Amino acid sequence: MSDEELNVESPLPENKENWLDIDDSTSLPSISLDEALLQLDQLDDTLILGLPGTAEEESILDGGAASFSGHSHQHHKEPSTPIRYTINCPIAWRKVESISHQITNSEQKIGRPKAVASNGNRLAVITSKGALLIFEESTERLLRLTFGNSELGAAACVTFSDDGSHIAIGYSKGGVKIVNASSGSTIATIHEAGQGGKGVLQIIFLTRQKTILVLDSGGSVFEIRVRKNLTGKSKEQVVCVFSGCNGEVVLMRYVRPHQILILVTLTKILIVSTNHGGSVMNSIPLQGPPNVPPLCDFFVSQDSKIVKLCAIRGRHLSLYHLFPRRFQQKRGRFAELISTIEVPLDLLGLSFLSEAFIWGVDSKEQVGVIDLNNKGWLPLSSTQTPLQLVYATSDFKGLATGANVSAALCCLAETVCYPAITAQNGIVFVLGVFLYRFKILNELEIIESFQERKDFGSAALYSLDLAKGKFHSQMQNVQAKVKGRMAGILSNLLDWTLDGMPNGKVSDLVVHYKKNIEILLRVCHQGDYMPFFYTRAYPRLEADSLARAVMFDLLDEAVLDGALVDPPPTLVADYLINLLHEGHFSQLQAATMRLPIYSIDIHWVMSTCRQNQLYDGIIHISNKALFDFIGPLEEMFANIAEFSDRDLRSDSEIEIGNKLLLYLHCCLAGRAYPFGELPSHLVDTVPIEVSFSLYCISYNVHALNVFIQSAIHLTMRSSY
Repeated sequence: MSDEELNVESPLPENKENWLDIDDSTSLPSISLDEALLQLDQLDDTLILGLPGTAEEESILDGGAASFSGHSHQHHKEPSTPIRYTINCPIAWRKVESISHQITNSEQKIGRPKAVASNGNRLAVITSKGALLIFEESTERLLRLTFGNSELGAAACVTFSDDGSHIAIGYSKGGVKIVNASSGSTIATIHEAGQGGKGVLQIIFLTRQKTILVLDSGGSVFEIRVRKNLTGKSKEQVVCVFSGCNGEVVLMRYVRPHQILILVTLTKILIVSTNHGGSVMNSIPLQGPPNVPPLCDFFVSQDSKIVKLCAIRGRHLSLYHLFPRRFQQKRGRFAELISTIEVPLDLLGLSFLSEAFIWGVDSKEQVGVIDLNNKGWLPLSSTQTPLQLVYATSDFKGLATGANVSAALCCLAETVCYPAITAQNGIVFVLGVFLYRFKILNELEIIESFQERKDFGSAALYSLDLAKGKFHSQMQNVQAKVKGRMAGILSNLLDWTLDGMPNGKVSDLVVHYKKNIEILLRVCHQGDYMPFFYTRAYPRLEADSLARAVMFDLLDEAVLDGALVDPPPTLVADYLINLLHEGHFSQLQAATMRLPIYSIDIHWVMSTCRQNQLYDGIIHISNKALFDFIGPLEEMFANIAEFSDRDLRSDSEIEIGNKLLLYLHCCLAGRAYPFGELPSHLVDTVPIEVSFSLYCISYNVHALNVFIQSAIHLTMRSSY
């Protein structure tokens, strides 16, 4: 075995002409044939055989599939670039043109829009003159218009009851009105829903229509119960449940499935269980700039066992798990911090789109998404225009009630836009210069968005990950749906590969081919779509000379990885002939050992291997196809006999000798060459046949002994 094969650096003696000679004074340890074979058996397989190692898989979304790269072969000119795809901001948005147009045209009559609320297929918008507009979201048709009155003043906030039957409107002078969402009739009017001289900032329905929570501009929370007496008139009971003296509340959230009330103050978040008489179960500290509003939202898991809570004031978002079952047991930790994420700019609005994504709008009124898996901010677009949000500045400054608010509320009043944002079921409506609609894209829509951008490679890789179940999805049967579309997705990728770059430099075209053909191969292999590659992709790629060359180069890695499952004989023949013409004998031999025997032209391969002394290929075909273990042995003995008497041998001659030793060792040990196991019915017979054959080849015994001694001599010299 040569120095190069053992990867040992040996200093070259000064006398270059006698570099192979061994000084008489040198003492070499004796070694037997069995010991030499044992050393060969213990050597690293990759060192002796040049077998590929194991490549680590590249991660995608990050997201990506396993790479074919990682195998080194002599003719590979440049390393394969890891292929990944990136899911950009996974939301679709649009201006709600018709509703925006109707509001703008009526602005002089009904006033400027102040707040928006959504429920099912309906949207409610209130204005600075107290008017209420109810729209059908799907058709953008105005269902009802109710004018306000000067007694209640400008509207400040609006909300639907849980079943959508009632609407509650809060006014800047402190009043609240509850109306029937269908008829528009007034059910109850409370002229003083909070502290005297305070406006209403937010309303939440606790039950369908009987009980509401009101947040006033003093930071206090009031519970209002509406009852009807015997005469049919409504009667209201107002009770203060949280005083602003304990910390001004600026935002409320209600987790209806578990009856958890979340009160957001300027410095902390209070988790309150309405099932336990309004007990505070947990307190979460909240820090941030004084001129930025605190934000909070929640997401309930499908099994309703865990509630995710996100909170931010400024740029540092904290994500918590709430455990409602522990509320009932009153033991253990009710909330646990699971991660923190930093965003580039201060956030002014926040809403969960799904378990993995949070919608947000920053201080520049730019929209983006927080990716909870990758802990990053994904901007909607680098060229998006500001939304020109509707701010609740006048209400938080208390201008309608004599500015009777704290300095803390005045400080953040310029950036508060709570009433202008409403969300449900992954859809967010935002009130700005227009009414905007933002929706989380489902998996199929993300694939379509990739294709619309002509990023067919990313579409194929993302589809592969979906088909293999790498992503948790809320869409039912998403794997089956994606698998049903894979043929079309791969066809689009194939068309783009061949037609997507009609002009440009040859070098650019090679890069284009290499990237897309590698993706095509990877998806077909890992997604079990190799029949598509054989029947539809290969004939088209083979017709283009440049694409054909790139494809065959990438097939080298695929073959070494065992990616060609049941290849057609025509493809295998073209591939092997290409390797022969390119002079890539090492890869030709490796491919012969890895491709299925039934797909190989045995006569052509055996003839080619004999012409070029590719004994690994000869041994493999003889053993696997012909069950002949003696023929390769005789051929190698005959070859060695031609140079065994020479004192100086080339590296290739030494390599043949090494192969002979290893092949003998495998046969006598009842193992397959160069790795693996023999079929059970051959384990006992092959060693006997080979042993008998050694005795029969008597004319080569002397040559064998001479070679073995020389091989041992060179091996021991290299080790010193």
